[in-house]
Amino acid sequence: MLESGQWIKIKKLLQGQCNVVWKTDIVVSDYKEVIHFWKHYKRTGELLLEQKEIKDTFEFHSNTFDHIVLYYSMGQSTSLLLCRIDTRIINVIIPSKPLHKYGTSFIATYT
Repeated sequence: MLESGQWIKIKKLLQGQCNVVWKTDIVVSDYKEVIHFWKHYKRTGELLLEQKEIKDTFEFHSNTFDHIVLYYSMGQSTSLLLCRIDTRIINVIIPSKPLHKYGTSFIATYT
């Protein structure tokens, strides 16, 4: 369960400027696929998708400081937040405006 203090930290991080944005051609129909990729990487250190931005993202997400990895999959009305707050991994799906006019999926990081 997400504690109110953790939710406040997540909102505060998202209100700041992102550190980096990577365009990616990875499109998923269900964000559970991304969670599966992350769990596999965390457990084995191996990538199920051999792409530099995925490797860089998962290495970043392995850090223990508070951060957010935001993933938007092209055509979705939601985004996935992979958060590390107070040493806890928290995955949250949030509503987002469809961004298909940009023609790409993307990954952004916040610290």
